[in-house]
This record gives sequence, structure tokens and C-alpha cells, in this order.
Amino acid sequence: MVFGTSRRAAALVLALAVWSAGEAAWQVTGPGGAPFSLVVMLWAFVLPLPLLLAGRAPGWAALAAVAIVATRDAAEQRAPGAAAQSVVLLVALFLSEAGAPPRSFPRRGLAAGGLLVLSVVTMDLAGFGVYASPSLGAYAHTLTLAIGGVSAGVALRDRRGEAERREREVLELEAGAERRIDLALAGERARIASEVDAAVAMLLNGVRPLADRARHAAADEFAELMAAVHDRAQAAMLELRRAVRLLRTPDEEPTLAVAAGDEAAARRDGDSADARAGDGTRALGSAVAAARRTRVGHAVGLAAPVVLLTLLGLADRLTVAIEPFVPAFPVPGPVLGPASPWVTAVLYPLPLLLRRRWPVTAALAVFALVVARMLVHDLSTLTFSQFYAAAAVTFIGAAHARRRTGGVVVVAAGTVTSLVCMVLEEMPYQFYAYSFAGLLPLACGLGGLLVRDRVASSVRARRAHERADRAQEVRARERVMAERLAAARELHDVVGHAVTIITLQAAVAVRYAALDLARARRAGIAVAQVASDVQRDLVRLGAGAAPADDITRLAERSGLPVTLDLRVDAAELPLPLALTTVRIVQEALTNVGRHAGPVPVTVRLERMDERLVIEVVNAPGRQGVGAGGGRGLRGMLERVELYSGTLQAGPTGDGGWRVRAELAFEIHQKVMREAPKS
Repeated sequence: MVFGTSRRAAALVLALAVWSAGEAAWQVTGPGGAPFSLVVMLWAFVLPLPLLLAGRAPGWAALAAVAIVATRDAAEQRAPGAAAQSVVLLVALFLSEAGAPPRSFPRRGLAAGGLLVLSVVTMDLAGFGVYASPSLGAYAHTLTLAIGGVSAGVALRDRRGEAERREREVLELEAGAERRIDLALAGERARIASEVDAAVAMLLNGVRPLADRARHAAADEFAELMAAVHDRAQAAMLELRRAVRLLRTPDEEPTLAVAAGDEAAARRDGDSADARAGDGTRALGSAVAAARRTRVGHAVGLAAPVVLLTLLGLADRLTVAIEPFVPAFPVPGPVLGPASPWVTAVLYPLPLLLRRRWPVTAALAVFALVVARMLVHDLSTLTFSQFYAAAAVTFIGAAHARRRTGGVVVVAAGTVTSLVCMVLEEMPYQFYAYSFAGLLPLACGLGGLLVRDRVASSVRARRAHERADRAQEVRARERVMAERLAAARELHDVVGHAVTIITLQAAVAVRYAALDLARARRAGIAVAQVASDVQRDLVRLGAGAAPADDITRLAERSGLPVTLDLRVDAAELPLPLALTTVRIVQEALTNVGRHAGPVPVTVRLERMDERLVIEVVNAPGRQGVGAGGGRGLRGMLERVELYSGTLQAGPTGDGGWRVRAELAFEIHQKVMREAPKS
């Protein structure tokens, strides 16, 4: 390590320093040059040395390099045409932001770039140094270095940060895999318990206490108690059938049928409900605005290099037009006419707009257009944008290449393009001039490959994250489904068998209560014993005895302003039908509280011919309309289907939500007759 920099990087810096000093010596002592100057060579040698500090303090290293450049230019100790200075400044500005925290404000790069531009402006205004009377091209040259170097560094640091963030996410996901699966299993066990709660309530709160009372009851009371046990056992069987079917079915969103006459109204009501859902609309508006900002940011990022290269080409032509330079050798004019350089300066960067889809092809197309501009003399010895265009496009193409081989092709093509442009100038350049033409795009291409590697790392990490996430979801789904199937088998094999025995024994007890009371009591004792065994089995499943609910208690505990319009007494309904009614109302009130908030709710229960109508309507809410989905609605559908009923859910005209269920009374008798056979 040298000042916190690796030996390889230090060797590169020293090689750059030797090359800078050699270039200065050649510029001074070459053909038409001045006498040898050791001071000029020392300035050139010292120029890249601050980069040795870039490993520990990249911002200060960039500022030091810029300060040396400004001091040397102010003291007029720079050799004419010192191209190494451009490479050093570009590398320094690039490193100033390459190691900064991701997504941070580029204060280091702006400070170094601002100091560079300020030094040129100061020498221009004060009339001293190399830039005592700078041309427009000098300002364009300086701004190109500042913007290009800082932008490349920002690109590298952001891609590096994204790759690191993705890698951390993968590690965190893998570390928390078992915990996520355990949480999913815990949630599924709670759900299984909730699904069998109704059966538990039937058996433990209804069957066993009645069976215990029947032991010491007289014959008439004994018959009534065992008849009640029989009814509750049949209701528990219905609940167990529904729970087993639900547990065996994979999760999927239920589809609610909408009555034909209500379809158009529901569509209109849906539109009005969406308009009234304030928070939901604002959240949707924020998401749309964020997506719009993202699209605008992508468009700006796509067009920015094209615009900057166009401005650079136009500034190049303005320099030639405003401040004509009279060379010592003839320079051919534009072959296609005086307007051709202006038109081609706008057109040649346009292929870069396709770089996200075809990065290598777009870069090669720009290189071909740059060479074509040289061939038709739209670019010549009097211009400099051909070299910066080749370097910039080399960086962009290498950074966007999908494969490393494609990036290497772009770097090689950019370097060749820059060298070809120098050959086409038809000037008697020597080694150092050609070394600059090759080194500038090569350095930019290496920076582009670094950015491309960070992008590739980010993509690999994102794909690994997605694969790990999918694998965990599959594992969790398999474990959860296994848990559900095990619970379904337990319910079907053990509890279902026990409930069937209870039902049969209760029927025996009712039949023989008047004929053989001793035999009937033995059947009642068997019911109590089986109910006790069922209690033990259900506790092993994680279920507990849920308190018996009715609609009035549900309304009181919901925390909502509920108005009850009960034209049918739920207690007078057959027990399974009453239980289904209570569960539908419970789920509907839960959805209102979760999705609409504390809004007024009306619960209506009435009998229409041979159908029981359950309707829950809520007013518009601040958070939504009161719609539910998923397992709750699936549970309602399961219960409604047992009675060949219908379930409708949709918005009302004033922006609220309505749930309406219709259950058939005659189907209840059929279901009750078939229950023991299951």
C-alpha cells in the first residue's frame, strides 16, 4: 500500500506521471519547441501524484490535482498542447465521486469541477496565465472534462451501491428464511384454529354440558336434552365439513356473483366509490406521480449525453467560426457545404438514444459517424470534439454493454476511432500525440467497464434475491399446505368420527328415552365421554372453545355504530342456519372496520318466503368502501354454498358497501339429513 492505494494503482499513477513528464519534454524540445525546461517537466511529473491519495481521500486528491493544474496554468509552466493534463483531470474528477456514498449529493466532484472552472474564469477576467484570453473552445474543453468526469464517477458509485444493497438483501433474506416460514406456519395454525372454532363451540359449549346434565335428568327432560345434543352435533358436523373443505383448497381469490340487474349500477357505484375513497385516491395519485417522475428521470438520463455531445459539437463549430485559426498548412473545407458541420453535429450522437436496447450497435454507429465527419471534413485539425466524442461514447457503450466482450469491443473500437481521427488530420504528429489519442478513450472505456461490472453485479444480486424469494415462498407454501392437510386429516379422521358417534348415540338416547331409560342413559354417558375425547383432540390442534355469539353481541363488540334491523330472531332459527348467519355478519363487520373505518352500519335480517336474507350495508369511509377479500369472503361463500344460497358484494349508490346473502330454508333440512353420512 502507498498512502492507502494499492501497489498496482500506485504503479499506474507513477506511469502516468512519467508519461506526463515525457510529453512535456517532447512538447518543449520537439520540432519548433523551446529550449529544455526542467521546471516544466517537474510540474508535469507532479501533476498526477495527488491521485496516490485517492484511496483514502478521493475528494482531497481531486482538489489537489485541480489546484496543481490551476497553479501551473497561472504560472504559465505548462507545455503547449499538454494532453496528459486532460487525462489526469478526467481521472481525478472520476475518482472524486466513485468512492462516495451511493445516492449522495456529489459535493466532492462539484467542488473539484467548480475549482477547475473558476480557475479558468479567474485567469480570463484578470488577464494572466495560460487562459489570459481563452477561446470558446477552452471553456467547452473545461466544462466537458468537469461534467464528464463527475458524471462517470456518480454512475459508478450509484451502481456499486445498488449492487451492495442487493447483496445485503439476499443475505438478509437467506438469514431470515426459517423465521419467515415459522411465521407463515404460526399464522396458518391460527387460521386453522379459527376455522374449527365454530365446531369447538358447538361441541364444548353445547354438546358436553347438555350431556352432563342429561345424566341426572328425568326421562322427559333427558329426551329434550339429548335432542338438543343431536342438533348441535349435526351443526358441528356441518362446520367440520366446511372447515375440512376449506383447508384442503389452495388459496385463491373468490369471485362474487353480481346480479344481472345490479351490474350497471354496481359499475356506476364503483366509480363513485373510487372517487370518494380519499386516502386511496391520494395514495394512487402519489404512485402515479412517482411513476411519472421515474419516466421523466429515465427520459432525461437517456437524452442527457446526446444533448451534451451535440452542444460540444456546436461549441466546436462556434469556436472555428468566431475565432478562426490560421494554420501553417492548408485545411480542406467541408465537402458537403458550410452548413454540413452544423447539421452533422446535431445528428451524429442520435444513435445513443438506442443504447439501452442495442448498446454496442449504438456506440459503433456513433464511431462510424465520427469517422465519416472526418472524411467529409466536418471535423478537422481545427476542432477537438472528435476525441472527446470518441472517449464519451466509449464510456457510455462500455457501461451499457450486456456482456463484457461487448464492452471490450466498444473500448477497442473507441480507441481505434480516436487514432483514426488523428491520422485523418494529416498532421506530422509524433508518438506522444498518438498516445494521448489512444489513452483518453482507453481510460474512459476502463471506467465504463467498471460501471458495467457493477451493473452486472446488481442484476445478478437482484436475480438471486428473486430466486431466493420464490424458493422461500414455495417452501413456505409447501409447509403451510402440509400443515393444513394434516389438520384436515385430523379433523376428518378423529374429530369427524367422534362427532358422527355423538350424533348416532344422541339419536339412540332420544329414541330409547321413553322405552329403555337405562340404555338411553348409557348412550348419554357415551356422548359425554366422546365429547371429552374430542376436547382433548381439538386442544392438540390449537383450538379453544369460542364463546357463543349472537348478532347483538357482535354489534356491541365491533366498535362500529351498528343499527340492527332484525325481523327474524336468530335464536329461533335452526342451529346450523343461525351459526351461518352469525358468521356472515361477523365477517362483514370485520371488513367494514378494516377497510372503511368507524362508519355507520346497518344489519338487516328477514325471511322472504323460504329464504333467509342477511344484508350488511355501511356508509362511505375515509379509508375505503368496506370491501373485503381473500379468506373471509371465501369462508362466507363456503357457508352460503351449504344452503345453495347466493352471496353478493358491491358498492352502493352513495359510495358505501353492501354484502347480501340469501339462504334457503328447505336446503337446511336436506343438509341436516345428509350431515351424519359425511
